Amino acid sequence: MPVAEVFQRHGVDIRNGKCCCPFHTEDTPSLSFYAQGRKWKCFGCGQGGNVIDAVMLFDGLDFMEALQALDADYKLELFADGNDTSVIRKPRISVHTIAANEQTRLRQIREDALQGYYYYNSFLQRFKSPEFASKAEECEFWAAVTSREKCEQVYEELSDINL
Repeated sequence: MPVAEVFQRHGVDIRNGKCCCPFHTEDTPSLSFYAQGRKWKCFGCGQGGNVIDAVMLFDGLDFMEALQALDADYKLELFADGNDTSVIRKPRISVHTIAANEQTRLRQIREDALQGYYYYNSFLQRFKSPEFASKAEECEFWAAVTSREKCEQVYEELSDINL
């Protein structure tokens, strides 16, 4: 979840990924959001962190209380039930499962690249001569050539990998 959402819920006005830090007095924005909106840092007072740190500071909570507040606000289902403070452990995925999934994904990309190559080959066959009726037709031709070459390159690179 973007940490900026927590700041906005607490009345902070964010513009262009920056805002005035609510944790000290200032007139110019010195707090920035980064890492795809998961981190924040104030270059005025030095405060910073992630969404849990922001909730802890805004609401004066400790770590577990902040997790419970986020769980309640965003329905994250982090805890076994409303009263239990033990965090639910998600099942671990084995390295073999990850490798098998990646192998399947790469096979699919290789298949798609081969299909794309055949598609662009058949598309290019409609151009019988190097003469083009218009500039748009010439652009379409070269775009198809480039796409066919990219498909061929992806297929060849993935063919070198033992899938």
